[in-house]
Amino acid sequence: IDAALLAILYMIPYAVWGTNIFAGRMNECNDSGNVTSMTDCINEFSNSIVQNSDGADAFSFLVPRVWDNPQPSTKFSFDSFRASLLILFEIVSLEGWIDVMSIAVSIVGPNEQPQQNVSQANAIFFLIYNLLGGVVILTLFVR
Repeated sequence: IDAALLAILYMIPYAVWGTNIFAGRMNECNDSGNVTSMTDCINEFSNSIVQNSDGADAFSFLVPRVWDNPQPSTKFSFDSFRASLLILFEIVSLEGWIDVMSIAVSIVGPNEQPQQNVSQANAIFFLIYNLLGGVVILTLFVR
């Protein structure tokens, strides 16, 4: 019980810090090729999975554009305190933290489509959290 309490007390300040830094900024449009901001993420776009041998689209279909948090495994979101605690709990297990950090370093600004490695200083948040969390929290649970 003591170890669980210490883990929660460790995660709460980072959840508040992460919510203040990243709230509303990790959103992206599912049509990453032609969209630069939330205002462009409207209507539908043509999506193609199958291509001919010459590289042309063999079969394409219309997909609605959606402006939302990325969800490759878990929904990567710091939009609320609860969501921040959930993603930090996943990160402290050292599973998938690289994916969340890569989304964070791609943040351009609020309501703007992410661009790869634009905000590399955001990685400091995850490095500090993992260095201290990996040492403190995982050591507590192992013992």
